[in-house]
Amino acid sequence: MDLNKLSIEVRPRRPWEAVDLGLLMAKRWWWTLTQIWLWVSLPFWLLLIWLPAEWLWVQALVFWWLKPLYERPLLLFLSRAVFGDTISVRDAVRSFPSLSLKQIFLSLTWRRLSPSRSMDLSVIMLEGLSGRVRSERLNILHRQGGGPAAWLTIAGIHLEAFVSIGCIILVWAFVPSGVEFDLEKFFIDNDEWLIYFINSICMYIGA
Repeated sequence: MDLNKLSIEVRPRRPWEAVDLGLLMAKRWWWTLTQIWLWVSLPFWLLLIWLPAEWLWVQALVFWWLKPLYERPLLLFLSRAVFGDTISVRDAVRSFPSLSLKQIFLSLTWRRLSPSRSMDLSVIMLEGLSGRVRSERLNILHRQGGGPAAWLTIAGIHLEAFVSIGCIILVWAFVPSGVEFDLEKFFIDNDEWLIYFINSICMYIGA
C-alpha cells in the first residue's frame, strides 16, 4: 500500500461529500465494476431463472436478498484502486467465495435490511472488525454519517425500481400499435416461460 499512489485527496469529509466521492469513484471505474458485477451475480440469476414461471416473485426476492454478497468484490476493487493497486476483474471474481463467507449469516439475516448497509460493509471487509469492537465502530460511524448512507440506500432502491419498470415499458413500446396488448396480463398474469424470462431480464437489469 503506497500512499504516494493515492488516486484521491485524503482529507476529512462531511458525510455527503463522502457519498459524492463514492459516486465519482463508481463513475471512474464503472466498466470494471460492471464486469465484476456480471461475473459474480449472473450465475445466481441463471440458477434462479429455472424456477417455475409463477414463482417470479421468489426469484426476485432471493436474488435481491443475496445482493450483500455480490457487492463485496466491488468494494475490494475500489479499496485497492484508491491506492493505485488496481486488481484485475479475474482476481476480484476469484476473491468472491472467500469474501462472501465473512459474517455471511449475520449479513443475510438481521443485518440485511439495515439502511446503512453500504457503509457498514467496509467495517466487515476492510477493517475486519467483529463483535463488540464492530458495534462500537459502527455506533461512531452512524452518529456521523448514518443519515446520508440510509438516504443513498433509499435512492438506490427507487432507481432499481424505475429501471426495471422502464425496461418493461420499453418492451411494451416495441409492440405494434395494431396488436391487442394487455400490459397487466402480459407481464403479471401470464405464466408463459418467455414472458417470465422477459420479466426476469428486466429485474436483473434494474438490479
